[in-house]
Amino acid sequence: MTTNKLAFQAIEMINTDDRNYKNKTTNELSRCPQDQLITLKTACDFLLEGMAAIIGPKSPSNIAVLLSTCDTFQIPLLLTHWIPRNLTRNHVINFFPDSRILAKAFITFVENDNWKSFTLIFEDNEALIRLQEVLQLPTSDKKNQVKITLRHVKPDQDFTKFMKDLSKLRENNFIVDLPLHRVRELLIAAEKINMTTEYQKYLLTSLDVHTMDWPQEIIGRSNITAFRLVNPENREFKTFLDEWIFSEQTIGKDVASKQPITTEAALLYDAVLMLSRALNELDRGKSIQLKSLRCDGTDMWEDGKAIVNYMKIIPFEGASGPIKIDRNGQRTFFTLDVVKVTSKGVNKEADIAVADLSITFDRESAVDFTMPFMNLGISILFKKPGKQIPALFSFLKPLSIEVWFYMGTAYLGITLYLFILARLSPYEWIHPRHQPDSEMVANRFTLVNSLWFMMGSLMKRGCSFLPRKLVTVFARCEEITLRLTTEVFAMSKVEADIAVADLSITYNRENAVDFTMPFMNLGISILFKKPEKKTPPLFSFLKPLSLEVWFYMGTAYLGVSLFLFILARLSPYEWVNPHPCDTENDVVENQFTLLNSFWFTIGSIMQQGSDILPRAISTRMVASSWWFFTLIMISSYTANLAAFLTAQRMTSPIESAADLAKQTTIQYGCVYAGSTMNFFQTSNYPIYKRMWSFMESQRPSVFPEDNFKGIERVKMGNYAFLMESTSIEYVTERNCDLTRIGGELDSKGYGIATPPGSPYRAVLSRGILALQESQQLQILKDKWWKAAERCPDDSSASSAEMGIRNVGGVFLVLGIGSCLGAIIVVLEFIWKANKMLDRESIPLMLWHELKATLSCRGSTRPAPKDEEPSVEKMPMVNMSKIEDYKFS
Repeated sequence: MTTNKLAFQAIEMINTDDRNYKNKTTNELSRCPQDQLITLKTACDFLLEGMAAIIGPKSPSNIAVLLSTCDTFQIPLLLTHWIPRNLTRNHVINFFPDSRILAKAFITFVENDNWKSFTLIFEDNEALIRLQEVLQLPTSDKKNQVKITLRHVKPDQDFTKFMKDLSKLRENNFIVDLPLHRVRELLIAAEKINMTTEYQKYLLTSLDVHTMDWPQEIIGRSNITAFRLVNPENREFKTFLDEWIFSEQTIGKDVASKQPITTEAALLYDAVLMLSRALNELDRGKSIQLKSLRCDGTDMWEDGKAIVNYMKIIPFEGASGPIKIDRNGQRTFFTLDVVKVTSKGVNKEADIAVADLSITFDRESAVDFTMPFMNLGISILFKKPGKQIPALFSFLKPLSIEVWFYMGTAYLGITLYLFILARLSPYEWIHPRHQPDSEMVANRFTLVNSLWFMMGSLMKRGCSFLPRKLVTVFARCEEITLRLTTEVFAMSKVEADIAVADLSITYNRENAVDFTMPFMNLGISILFKKPEKKTPPLFSFLKPLSLEVWFYMGTAYLGVSLFLFILARLSPYEWVNPHPCDTENDVVENQFTLLNSFWFTIGSIMQQGSDILPRAISTRMVASSWWFFTLIMISSYTANLAAFLTAQRMTSPIESAADLAKQTTIQYGCVYAGSTMNFFQTSNYPIYKRMWSFMESQRPSVFPEDNFKGIERVKMGNYAFLMESTSIEYVTERNCDLTRIGGELDSKGYGIATPPGSPYRAVLSRGILALQESQQLQILKDKWWKAAERCPDDSSASSAEMGIRNVGGVFLVLGIGSCLGAIIVVLEFIWKANKMLDRESIPLMLWHELKATLSCRGSTRPAPKDEEPSVEKMPMVNMSKIEDYKFS
């Protein structure tokens, strides 16, 4: 549908609607060349006939004439295309979206898609004015800066060479501001050099992308996005389109129902409808009459200003969506559809509202997933390629011709520089070999030798001579430059769609590739060798208390025993009648002999008690204090013994990263040039900074080349290896002599890496989320992480059992005490036998006594007769001597 036809259809609809302006609306169509005089004469002819508004034109020179004319005579000028804001006047209304607001929509898309750089391709210099807000996108924040490259295209320029030159920039994001037919030519040229894959993103500034017939070779894997102002689902537009199709068919014309509508045609239709509505509403208050005006006169149309002001304040819903005009005559409220070009046509991806400039994606088609794979395995079936004969100079392929050229230039330049420095340095002029006394000196760095030296450095073959001083740095710098250049080219070149490995997501890696959501969470932890169980000492039962405490306890035992003996001898209440039933007995005795005093105190500390009990208040006070002392000491000993035995099972010299940082005996390190090393190198946390300083200063190096060498070093002992917790968990399941120390030092995750802007990233992230919600990832981890034979749990009940080594000293004390008792009983037997009158030899008596004991006969026997028969001497007191004392 052409623009003119759509305008005529709008006028016809207005005239057939009885609710509209009572006078019929007519239109006059005039095609004006880009000549200001002709345009001015045409406008004057219309003014003479009388008119309500002028719609158009497109030519900038013609617009300048009409702006001045309409502003002078207060005639509304309705525009449907972009013009600079500085050309607007009081009587101008532009239905095309404000360029500043439209540019902000482009910025919103760029930020939402996380573009770090892009190239703007434009043909008309006015594009730089329309997109000036986009060109100001880089901010002062260095982390969020966007690199912008400008590429101008001439109207007749061929895009083949242009796109080849553009591909050398290795840019994947493009904003294209070209006419639609030129966009088609550009994308066809891009497709020929493989620049329309899923990794290249094209944002088109044209609002008429939906009207273009897209070739299938372009949209196969392309990533083309644009904005659309005309919404085919708009109710007002669908009503108008249906009526227009019906009217065309009634006169015998065949009209396609899906015929695309250009943005300009929709805006022209809205301009006519909105003008008609303004005329209709204002005519209800007063009669609006057109006025004949002369360009050389001074009269103005008074109703023109009222029409413009009314159109600025009324809301309107047209074929291009909601319309709101600000006081400057600019359209600042509208709705855009974010559309994407696919093999099925132009599909709506999102809505963007000018009010908040936020994009909310309403996906209209979901991703279809297959059934879950068994064991999450992916296999690829591919035809085996045949043998290809390599090209003659295929060894040059890894680097481009440009890189080889720069390498050759650098080789020659550094060689000449080295030759000059060697000739100038006095340290390079030495006596010839075998002629130390010669008056002649020679310099080994001739021009040929310099070339040979640099070639040997480049080929890593060395040479038979070396520079004597600082010039060696140049060869090393060239080698490093070559290696870094190769790595940069490998990173920027897309060689794979996804990379699945133990890649931890870091800031530096995120700048190079795009990661999916983490499929496994982890952190840096410490791998250490389990401490060997030490053989406890024989008297380990003494460990709960220090030697000093044992000494004070022994001293207290002796002191209290003697003190109790003295108090008992002095207290009259401890002297009692041994035979209470014999009231005539005048002899009293005291039970606290010296031996009994020691027996009483030892029985209390062993919590066994005795038959000896204090009677006096003084002795009971001492006994109570002693009992309280033994209660506290025995309870403390029992608690410390339990804690000591628990800690004795397997005590590690380190328990956390802080323990590592405090000591220097145990070495520790991580994989060289890995993310763990980068974590410590860039950390500002004091403990981690101290650890990095220690690791960096160690010689030999504590940075193994890979995890396997680090694990082997841990097994050798006296080394802690810092690695990712998931790897530590896997290793400790299979090496029972290794253990994990402490918790995680940081928090990160493993992700799948994709090239920047890859469309597979979102699909993979959704798949990972589904596997996490169904617990499949945890099931798979348990299956592959857990070993078939589990390591014994050191914290289990069986590990708490005490061995003979723990209580060996107690058995030794028991044995020693038993032996001492045997020796003492022999001494007692001999001592007693010597006092007997009629006795055999002592050995024979001892043998008979032992024989009788082993025969288990009765426990009674005749009392032995001593040399001086008397009763057993006991400490007694004659009651007659103390009967005069009265005790209360």
